[in-house]
Amino acid sequence: MLSRTSRGLGPITRQLRCVSTSSQASTTPGERLVILPDMPNVLARRVEIRPRHSPNFLRLHNEGYVSWAGPIFDKHVDVDITKRPFKGSVMVVNEQSWDGFMEKVQTDMYIKERIWDLEKTNFVVVWDRPGADRSQAFKCDLSPPLFTYAGECLSEATSGKPSAVIGNGFACLSSSVQDVKNMMESSVYAKQGIWDTSSAEISPLLTVHSTYDNNTTRK
Repeated sequence: MLSRTSRGLGPITRQLRCVSTSSQASTTPGERLVILPDMPNVLARRVEIRPRHSPNFLRLHNEGYVSWAGPIFDKHVDVDITKRPFKGSVMVVNEQSWDGFMEKVQTDMYIKERIWDLEKTNFVVVWDRPGADRSQAFKCDLSPPLFTYAGECLSEATSGKPSAVIGNGFACLSSSVQDVKNMMESSVYAKQGIWDTSSAEISPLLTVHSTYDNNTTRK
């Protein structure tokens, strides 16, 4: 997340209104961004049961419930997936409530085995601008295929009402965290002094369940 104001915004718990490169348009504020951090000291167990977890989310993606999902890492390392420093998961789901989300995923191995820390999970609404044309939604240099998911962070979620834009959130294709920083510094948002790039939170993300057919690590 990139702040337009100050560093003191805390974790990514704020409401987002985003636009996606997905071909599935949304006419209602039904998408949610879900950020699920891992419990402490579960890395070995997470890797062990991952083969039983992944098919469940592939099924939910094929059903249209999960639009986009994958693990996040403590840092970018170019090693086998079983040796990477997992620290949680992130996904975009088509859901109206936290209870509805839990009903869908309560049988998942990462919940049954207490891999995810549900007490620290962020469940964030993702809004489209009223009447927005998704095909024309990307502006400036936050555009596909390099940026695969992007949108504005809002001070609050209010359907159809003005709300202060406090920054941007995005997923992009890159080989390292430094590459992301370089792209940010060259962006028109940074050059025009809109972004406070020193406040950016960058985390490696491997998108494993998505309609976007690319195996590159995303940030």
